[in-house]
Amino acid sequence: MSSMRRTFPIAWAIIATIVAVSEAMWMWRHQLPATDYSGIAYVNALKAEASGDLDGATAQYMVAVDRDPLHCGVYQELGRLMERQNQNAEAIAFYRRALVCFNGRVVHVIGGHYPESARKWDIRATTKRIEALSGSVTSTQ
Repeated sequence: MSSMRRTFPIAWAIIATIVAVSEAMWMWRHQLPATDYSGIAYVNALKAEASGDLDGATAQYMVAVDRDPLHCGVYQELGRLMERQNQNAEAIAFYRRALVCFNGRVVHVIGGHYPESARKWDIRATTKRIEALSGSVTSTQ
């Protein structure tokens, strides 16, 4: 009985290791490289914007969208950036694209976790921005 007590924890440790390795292998095989590259471009865009390089930020956001069209937050950021530059028609177009993306079945985000409550908040916030900007676009035309 004492040898069984010694081997039992070892057996569980081996099983736990096998499970962990198989999960890691599954995650490695099912990586979405576009999401990774999109995330890098997204972070570069945030850095460029923080340093005041709005053209560089726009270019990096566009790279992120090209690499992963399901990265919905990029459309929001592009809308916000266009709004910041008083390009309201373009901002509305990006905000609308964000809404289409958020209402889709698959959404990519950095970190891989996107709770439903965050999706609902993003939809409400984006809708409010479109409504606020719609008045300024129609009054200037």
